[in-house]
Amino acid sequence: MTDIITFGELLLRLSPAGAKRIIQADSFDACFGGCEANVAVSASCMGLKTAFVSKIPSGLLGDAAIAAIRKYGVDCDRVVRGGNRLGIYYLEKGADARPSRVVYDRAGSSIAESDESEFDWDTLLLDTKAIHLSGITPALSESCRKEVSDAVAAAKRHGVTVSFDLNFRGKLWSAEKAGSCISGLIPGIDILIANEEHCKILFGVAADDIKDEHERIIAVAKQMSERFGIAKVVITMRKSISSFDNCFSAMLYDRDLGESFFSVEYPIHIVDRVGGGDAFAAGLLYCVLTGKDPKYTIEYAAAAGVLKHSIEGDFSTAASGEIDELVRNGRSGRLAR
Repeated sequence: MTDIITFGELLLRLSPAGAKRIIQADSFDACFGGCEANVAVSASCMGLKTAFVSKIPSGLLGDAAIAAIRKYGVDCDRVVRGGNRLGIYYLEKGADARPSRVVYDRAGSSIAESDESEFDWDTLLLDTKAIHLSGITPALSESCRKEVSDAVAAAKRHGVTVSFDLNFRGKLWSAEKAGSCISGLIPGIDILIANEEHCKILFGVAADDIKDEHERIIAVAKQMSERFGIAKVVITMRKSISSFDNCFSAMLYDRDLGESFFSVEYPIHIVDRVGGGDAFAAGLLYCVLTGKDPKYTIEYAAAAGVLKHSIEGDFSTAASGEIDELVRNGRSGRLAR
């Protein structure tokens, strides 16, 4: 039995060393990553059985990309091989007042030019507990939109829990197009992960008249739940002090219980922000699938996201015990001997 299947694009990430800007770089550090692959790796490191579905080109680069996630225990047997190229993204890390920047070079990638006939979701989802998807994959192409839609429909036929992270990327498509597309995808899904900003710009869902942050977040989550029929709506909250320093917390609204649960707020000094939301999603699914109570679930998910900020690269390698220790004992940074 597979605990979680994720579906999306695996990319090559290229970054100048340290805080150098792209224009200064004469070499790049390379690793692999991508939203859904990040979730699969993180959940696998927590102890779940995970699988990744995608289309990745044949050849040495594709082999290296698959090896990068397979070494963390992610099942890649469902990956389709073929197409012309692996997508690339360039990450320029920010410093102090200068924000981090991402440049995409993913047009014409294997998954963007894949055909829906290459993914038999009724077969792919056999003996699977949950599937995790995001708003990034349908932004890539019309065929990817159809593939995500087919995956959601098959999951509902087979009683597979569907988790969906809005993950709006304005460099990939417009808010208007994203809102229209995702509005047709997410009704009836089981778990939605979002932030307040994306709910507003994609769907016009807001509670700007409410000044108290917690009350406002609850109001937004309830509106999303009622509008789209979603049982669990999770809202992440990030306060940016600088490129190095943020505060992070989250809220889980459970429609069936009629209650909302907030995590503690963590001040974090950032080593690498990319993948923080994906580690958060993995932690959330870990707790849902292992039957944890809602309060512990949101605390664990937030702690998983926070720990990722201390880890270089897209992937979080934090084990479940490390995350649980942060939840129970708070942050100390003391040397473990």
